[in-house]
Amino acid sequence: MQIFIYFIIFVFGIVFGSFYNVLGYRLPKKESIVFPSSHCPSCNHKLKFLDLIPILSYVILKGRCRYCKKKISIIYPLIELITGLLFILSYRLYGLSFQFFISIIFSSVAVITIASDIRYMVINDEVLIVGGVLILILIFASGGVNAFLEVIKNALISFIMIFIIKLSADYLFKK
Repeated sequence: MQIFIYFIIFVFGIVFGSFYNVLGYRLPKKESIVFPSSHCPSCNHKLKFLDLIPILSYVILKGRCRYCKKKISIIYPLIELITGLLFILSYRLYGLSFQFFISIIFSSVAVITIASDIRYMVINDEVLIVGGVLILILIFASGGVNAFLEVIKNALISFIMIFIIKLSADYLFKK
């Protein structure tokens, strides 16, 4: 039974990973994440269902577009695989709990950020803000006001420390 649960969580992870590729590719370009539907970045041909199966489509198509035969970046299946593995790791560490959901949200934000950073060297504020708000909601729901205030306090301390380092570097390097 446990293997089946890991399998289901992995499948959810790779499906979300496929969507995270869309977010990492389109958000920095200020494109809609809904329209147009998935398409080849080389020939713009609309992809069919069989072209969109996470990881498997890449393997079956040997890393090439079915229509124009151009190479598809290895980033796509890697993001899917990494997301699936992070979802399994989160479940392994926390079981089905609030911590599990906090962990997958944190992992998801990291994966989307990495996907857009690799492609464009851009980190989207929207992803960080939405992820942060979702995590704060879960912390409040699971731990109440005291846990929420503790997280806010630690975040402020961390922010102040990093901001002091930034100001010091600006002063030292005259930038």
